Amino acid sequence: MGGSIVPSFEGGGSTGSRPRAGGIDGRGGFLGILHGNESIDDHTKGQGTAPVTINFNVQATDVDSFRRSQRQIERDLVGAVRRGGM
Repeated sequence: MGGSIVPSFEGGGSTGSRPRAGGIDGRGGFLGILHGNESIDDHTKGQGTAPVTINFNVQATDVDSFRRSQRQIERDLVGAVRRGGM
């Protein structure tokens, strides 16, 4: 046979958004092999990471007011991340 019947996610990948029904375990599951320094994230349980883009518009009358705004934005972001508010 020319190809494998088991899907390969070598180097990373995603199973995509599939229903959790059927499969080998009755919950949409399929076989997988892990190697050293690899992991699995269950996105239905809030695991894994997602990129976040945040844009700011700052209006300042001079360099000092811009720097004060910049420091305040940094404090606000750090506080939000620590509280889990992002």
